[in-house]
Amino acid sequence: MLMEERNEKTVAWPLVGIEAEFHLIDMQGNITNRADQLLLPLREKYPKIGYQQEVALNMLEIANYPHMSIPNTIENIIDAIHAALEIGKDQDVMLYPFGTYPGAFEPQFRPKLYYKILQRVLGDDRFPITGRCVGYHSHFSLPPEIYDPETRELRLVGDRKIEEKIVNIYNMAVAFDPILEALMQSSPFYQGRFLGNDSRVIVDYGDPQFDYPQGLFTNHQEFGGHLSFANNYSDLYFSIKNQQKTWSDLAHNVLEKNESIPPIHMLKCQWNPHRINSIGTIEFRCMDTNLPSLLAAATQLTRTTFETLQNRELKVIPGETGDEHPFILKENRLYVPSLEKINNVLIPRGAYEGLKNDCVYENIKEFFAFLKPFIKERERPLLKPFYQMLKKRRTVADEIMETAKKVGYRTGKELTNDQVRRLALYGAKRLRQDIDQTRKILHMK
Repeated sequence: MLMEERNEKTVAWPLVGIEAEFHLIDMQGNITNRADQLLLPLREKYPKIGYQQEVALNMLEIANYPHMSIPNTIENIIDAIHAALEIGKDQDVMLYPFGTYPGAFEPQFRPKLYYKILQRVLGDDRFPITGRCVGYHSHFSLPPEIYDPETRELRLVGDRKIEEKIVNIYNMAVAFDPILEALMQSSPFYQGRFLGNDSRVIVDYGDPQFDYPQGLFTNHQEFGGHLSFANNYSDLYFSIKNQQKTWSDLAHNVLEKNESIPPIHMLKCQWNPHRINSIGTIEFRCMDTNLPSLLAAATQLTRTTFETLQNRELKVIPGETGDEHPFILKENRLYVPSLEKINNVLIPRGAYEGLKNDCVYENIKEFFAFLKPFIKERERPLLKPFYQMLKKRRTVADEIMETAKKVGYRTGKELTNDQVRRLALYGAKRLRQDIDQTRKILHMK
């Protein structure tokens, strides 16, 4: 979740890229800290695949550089997952494809200054959350004019049309977050206990409406909580600059003697559900890691949504009209829910109840009704998992809960070690099955 800084290039417009994080388990279903043992042979055999270290030794990240083709992007990530599974057989390691490992464990962290600074700022008691939660990040490239080509930071371009385009993309992302969070939830258990359908969102972002004061970013909402709509590009630009200044001050204040860090990059001090990224994308960070078919669906949904927004030159209007009639389109004006409804209803109810909540369900249903005329026929197979989800009003988190009950879990109780291992092995088995199923969809004519 908290990625180390990398040497990256700005991408062209418009492309889609993805990053998928996974927990690592052994063949018995226990969490394992063998990331480096797995990474070494993976990088030797597949040097062009983006296998990355993560903050903790029980985590592996697989990144795919932005691409024009959704099927190619997804097939690349599936090939990378499959390769990791095959190499993992020799290492006694499997990938667990959901947002939180169901059982309790203490992560082992990499001894890098970047992570130590995060730990000092966020707190020793909160920092372990970073090693217990894994997510899926989808990228949609932004117009390159907003970046300084040398520093890859935002700039005030002075072009009203481009600035309005960025504001509309950003504001659509605010309205899009609760949709992606609800559809991609796969983390009902955290440290052996049920918190809500999306425990990762609850413990990670720590927004006040979750009533979870132990959250990772509870005391630093500006860096990790859900974001507000932007009034204009200037406000957006200076809010990010303020984040940079504040984080830089916090980071330097916790440095110990003989420690030093490079200047804080303008676009590398945000861990919010979405952010403008230094590689030239808007990055959707709000999703639980999930099965490949769901990764494909989320990636396609992101691409279709934001291409529609741009191609139709839609203006995103949050407020009461969007509260009463979410995602109603009038000429080129798309009315979305107000920030109050997003923050107080859609996000917390989605995290705790998922699609069982009527308001959350209706919001997503109306979103798909808006998008339906703009979905191309070739895109529909990839979105099928979401259609089925809405029809059944059941997410992967709900399926995990059903499986938990089958292995003996009782509501309100803590999972036993045996139940934890059986749930972990269930997830690993589903990952292998879903790879084959998703490949068939990708190869459909």
